[in-house]
Amino acid sequence: MVVAIWYLVLILRRVYITVKDVSTLVEEHRENIDAVLDEVPKITKNVEEITTEVSHDIQVFRPTVDNIADTSESITDVIKENQSITDTIASAFNVLTTVKNTLDKFNASISKNKDDL
Repeated sequence: MVVAIWYLVLILRRVYITVKDVSTLVEEHRENIDAVLDEVPKITKNVEEITTEVSHDIQVFRPTVDNIADTSESITDVIKENQSITDTIASAFNVLTTVKNTLDKFNASISKNKDDL
């Protein structure tokens, strides 16, 4: 029981010292604390005004963002469609190049055979 009372006294002493330190700190900085507390309503009003303006700007700007997103989606679809056309043209070009090369080789071999005769 004596030990419990001793710990209680120690705890109460620590609480007293902490409260005393906080009180001293507040008294030393009273002017600064009062100045900050005087500015809080102004800061709150500014934050409210900024929030209102940003909210309004976002509401005005949202249709533009949606339009840009729709346009981007349309462009992506067109590019995908054109990609298949581009692939088809490239494939046809490759076939024509192969045919041309084969004909060139064939003509070269015919010319060579004529020269050998």
